Amino acid sequence: MQVLLLFIFFYAIYCYNIIFLPGSFIKPIFYKNLLDKVQNNLQEKEINITYKVGNYFDIVNKKPNTTIIGHSFGCYFGLLKCLEDKTGNIENCILINGHFNQRYKMPYPGIKLANIKQNVLVILTKYDEKLPIQKAIDDFDVRNTEKLYNIDFIVNNGTHLSSFVEDVNIVASQISTYIKNKITQTKDNKR
Repeated sequence: MQVLLLFIFFYAIYCYNIIFLPGSFIKPIFYKNLLDKVQNNLQEKEINITYKVGNYFDIVNKKPNTTIIGHSFGCYFGLLKCLEDKTGNIENCILINGHFNQRYKMPYPGIKLANIKQNVLVILTKYDEKLPIQKAIDDFDVRNTEKLYNIDFIVNNGTHLSSFVEDVNIVASQISTYIKNKITQTKDNKR
């Protein structure tokens, strides 16, 4: 019985879940290489990660220690899930070539940065043909003005899809490091 309780305790602390929300009209298999690399990077650090590629509407977040990663249009739905999360199960949200669009720099709905309580990492690319860096980086200005330090930004070279092809190792490392750091901070805060 004690061994079983120890296993359950260990699993609850060290098991993290990733839900990935794809960009529009991109097949989920396109993201497998990145997600496998993130999973392998974290398992090397003795963090058990499970992931699934979800769709925008049927995510039921019952598992604690969840990170949502979105790409492009999937970022918007990831932020919406963060807004809806009343359980506190979503700890982190990672946006790849997506943004809050708080000041409506692009012609679609925006989300106020201050309304998102989770840790957020925004990964942008300089040569994104779908989300111009000048418009996306406006969220960085809002973050600094409003002093919202739960939101971090990284700008890489590349295009809208290069994070999953040419730059996959770099992006997987950035995501893994971010999640690892947030897990460590959460554990330190609970002590």
